[in-house]
Amino acid sequence: MMSLPKPAVLALLVAACGAPPTTTTSPRDLLAERNAPLRAASVAPFAGMQRGDLPLLRFLADRTALVVDGATGFSFVTDPATQATVFRGTANGKVVTKELGAGVPITDDGYFLTAAHCLQSGAALVVGRSPSGAMREVVADVVWNGAAQQPPTDLAVLWAPGLGVSPLALAPATPTAERGTPVVVCGSGASGLIVAGGSVEAFARTGRELVVNVPVLPGDSGGPCATTDGAVLGIVSTAHMRDGTTTATVLVPDRAWLDGLLAEHRTRRGPAPTAKLSAAGTVHRGLADADLAKLLPPAGR
Repeated sequence: MMSLPKPAVLALLVAACGAPPTTTTSPRDLLAERNAPLRAASVAPFAGMQRGDLPLLRFLADRTALVVDGATGFSFVTDPATQATVFRGTANGKVVTKELGAGVPITDDGYFLTAAHCLQSGAALVVGRSPSGAMREVVADVVWNGAAQQPPTDLAVLWAPGLGVSPLALAPATPTAERGTPVVVCGSGASGLIVAGGSVEAFARTGRELVVNVPVLPGDSGGPCATTDGAVLGIVSTAHMRDGTTTATVLVPDRAWLDGLLAEHRTRRGPAPTAKLSAAGTVHRGLADADLAKLLPPAGR
């Protein structure tokens, strides 16, 4: 359905799911170190924009879910190295993943897009916010995983009902964004500010990939890349660092294929998995909200 950039032609290609710093300087650490200080300035031109009755940045942040690889719960644990309280995916009372990615809600009945590399274990917990502000979590049904396809594709489709997350609209089936079109990316906030801004650099020849000039971070994988009207062009896949600049690949789903996939899944899906309140998710998103609030105009302005 779509192809990915060939690593051989890139100086550095980084899958952007979030992970904590390690004792060695990994590509993801380099990405975070370089781009984290650029995030606030990158979204400054978007801070005053509105989408309905909400600031654009808040509109996107409220609708971006966390995707936690291989977990059945999202809990507080103590980092043995720093003794700090951190958020981790757990299963059977044990930490099973340190990875955090993002997901894009696309329907009212609980379907999400994310990046396939955020599902290293083949399963995922989705944590999202309802319009009331409550954060819930649910073990997702993996509807389609592009990593298992031939050729492999860094796109996955999840069914995670019961979260009450308001969906984001996908852009038209044939994207019309031109070079220089302003875009905003939203992620999990695993390594810094939850949002970043920039512009379209180019479409790939397949028509299913978009290159954007945005300072992406670990944790942005699977998150939306949206235009200023809030329409989602695609999901963040990989970051590319070369000669001191960073671009990111955004995967653009084939709308006809996606509509067919969801229609087929609706005919065979079983009972909905049970969603539950997520205390860790509430606190994690609260920290991200506090960073985001610093960028937004005061209420009433």
